[in-house]
Amino acid sequence: MAEDRSATNTTAAPARSRAPRAKPAPGAGLVAVPDAPDQGAVAPPVVEPAAPSLAEQRAVAELRKLLVDTERAEMEVAALRRHERDTAADARSAHVYTFYAAVDGDSVQQCMAELGVWSRRDPGAPITVIFNSPGGAVLDGLALFDYLRQLRRLGHHVTTIALGRAASMGAVLLQAGDTRIIGENAFLLVHEVSHLSVGKVSELEDGVEFTKRLQKRLLAILADRSVLTEREIQRRWARKEWWLDAAEAVELGLADQLL
Repeated sequence: MAEDRSATNTTAAPARSRAPRAKPAPGAGLVAVPDAPDQGAVAPPVVEPAAPSLAEQRAVAELRKLLVDTERAEMEVAALRRHERDTAADARSAHVYTFYAAVDGDSVQQCMAELGVWSRRDPGAPITVIFNSPGGAVLDGLALFDYLRQLRRLGHHVTTIALGRAASMGAVLLQAGDTRIIGENAFLLVHEVSHLSVGKVSELEDGVEFTKRLQKRLLAILADRSVLTEREIQRRWARKEWWLDAAEAVELGLADQLL
């Protein structure tokens, strides 16, 4: 007699106990796997940048040229400014002549030649002559005096400056300037004209007479802008060396101002 399996097997088999699985930490042990390429996808076309137009090329070229020209212009301006500074520092370019010598044919000729070049090159430009002279030959000095006066008539403003000493003919030449300046520690020497001659009595007399004429001319020049008259100047320099300091020279009108 067949056994009823369903009746005899009434007790179910015990279930297996399973320990709960621990959840992995986020991201732990995970490896990103790229998606497999879609074999049916089509790659986008590569677009090449368009070549610049002719107008754009010309604009770039003009800009580069402008930058180069600007840089060159800046360099030229800087060089010009350096040249201007060098020129301003040069006495000749500033028209300043230093007469540190005795008054004679050579020194006067050299001075007149240099001033003549300045006058022709820069008509009407201001000219300054600085004197530090022991004096010298009257006739040579008068030649320079007249030349300086001529430069004034040509439109040059002539400034004469006495530094150290402007003695004898040097004091006379100081009077040739539009503006006469004397250094604070400078001196003027004003005295009678000296004359040396040899020969017969008549020749000596002629020499003395000519010397008197020269002296009269110098007196007229000195008295022209001074507060003193010719007679007063003659009285002060008679038989002596008349030295004036800077303050006295300005006070008596033989100079306009102190340096």
